[in-house]
Amino acid sequence: LAALLLLNETERSRLNIEWYGDEVDTSLQEAKKIVETNHLDNVISFFPASIEIIRKTQQADVVCLFSFYEGLPNTVCEGMACGKPIISSAVSDLPELLKHQNKLLCNPSDPRSIRDAILLVLNSSNKELIKIGRQNRIVAENNFNKETIITQYLRLLC
Repeated sequence: LAALLLLNETERSRLNIEWYGDEVDTSLQEAKKIVETNHLDNVISFFPASIEIIRKTQQADVVCLFSFYEGLPNTVCEGMACGKPIISSAVSDLPELLKHQNKLLCNPSDPRSIRDAILLVLNSSNKELIKIGRQNRIVAENNFNKETIITQYLRLLC
């Protein structure tokens, strides 16, 4: 949210952010207060957690994940499998997984870093974003398919 406040009004007007999550999360409650206080409700809409993950991901132009700690986040994997560009924190194995689009990785503690990744997407052509999405889809196909995972487990166990 701090990164959005670093964008000018014209840049913010080009964004339509959908935030999915349940009210039990205190960060969600805090985010809603920040959005209301800073009049960002024309940029961000809040929705409850959804079981229609594939449909929601397919409808998105870009998938974003800003967190400080991750294992292998489903959100990023699902976005990659749907062929979407990913803006993500550079945590865990994500820099390796997303190395072909490393300019969209950011420091979750630095709002300027997040702003810069958002601006990169806003200033990219549809052709460039489609290319990134296709590369993500290829990485997903090569790393997340059943045969690859089984082979990796067998190598680990043998």
